[in-house]
Amino acid sequence: MSPPSGQIFVVTEEEQNIREDMSLAHWLTRFYKMDELTWNHISAKLSDGTMLITPGDRLFDDISPQDLRKSGSKNVTADIIHASVYEGRSDVKCVIHLHTPATVAISCLKQGFKCIAQESALFHNKVVYLMVLMTKAFGYRRSFKTVHLGVMDFQMC
Repeated sequence: MSPPSGQIFVVTEEEQNIREDMSLAHWLTRFYKMDELTWNHISAKLSDGTMLITPGDRLFDDISPQDLRKSGSKNVTADIIHASVYEGRSDVKCVIHLHTPATVAISCLKQGFKCIAQESALFHNKVVYLMVLMTKAFGYRRSFKTVHLGVMDFQMC
């Protein structure tokens, strides 16, 4: 992301740190094969209320801190999904939207996530479902409406 000709591009220390963390998150997502070319997105909300988001036109292992876009990617769907989460939950500081085989499989289940293995206990009552309604497929920038956002409060090391 380069500044317009003749302007200086200045970021705060907070923003630079988040840009570096997000760049690493993109690289790790690719390293662990959880990306789907450019159709996944990661965003973070800054303390001033703006959002840094995946640019939408680069592969995850090729995203550097300066590539992240401030409040707007080249993927309108990503902008809508992430903005809806931040609007619905002021405590959320980061959104990671992936299409891993496991998440796609769970999304196909009528009953959603079921805690049936010991390893899944970590996620019991902590899976977030974001249900969206579209008025017209990609016809309006704010065509998604948040119906329910659950609580997700775990950390994995």
